[in-house]
Amino acid sequence: MRWLALFVLVVGLFLWALFREPQVDVANLLWGDNPAPWERVDGVFYPNRAVPMRVESAPGFRTVQDCRDWAERAARRAPSPTSSTFECQVGFIRSVGVLKEYRRTLH
Repeated sequence: MRWLALFVLVVGLFLWALFREPQVDVANLLWGDNPAPWERVDGVFYPNRAVPMRVESAPGFRTVQDCRDWAERAARRAPSPTSSTFECQVGFIRSVGVLKEYRRTLH
């Protein structure tokens, strides 16, 4: 009976790793909106939210708060701070063409 349970566990873990993304699942479960120890936070600042193609970006923050502090400083430099916005993107997963996929996107 123990061998059957072990076999089911191994097959289950194999299928999880094959069809899911274990690193993303673990990070979502244990760290939520915060970066896991192996993740970084990328900041994207939009000086004018009406023109989303014009952006400033800064990769590699260790915390979401560091990203928000950077975005706040960038907003002070913007021509119209009230029309600006930002995103802090946690846990880069993959690039799909020119787009980047992240585990979480926070404002």
